[in-house]
Amino acid sequence: MALTKRKVAGGSRFWPGFRRSAILLSVIQSCRVQGRSVLDLLRRSLSLAVRTRSHELSLIPVFE
Repeated sequence: MALTKRKVAGGSRFWPGFRRSAILLSVIQSCRVQGRSVLDLLRRSLSLAVRTRSHELSLIPVFE
């Protein structure tokens, strides 16, 4: 399925696109494994980046 998504998006034709596609698919898969919402993670990460000018994204699970 990941191969199909890369081909449809044209993400594997050039290195920068391939790298972006690989990172995004990795984030999506990590969220699925952890039972987390991809959209929620991206929303919170973008909000944090805007507020703090930080580009850090953590996929390390937090157990509360």
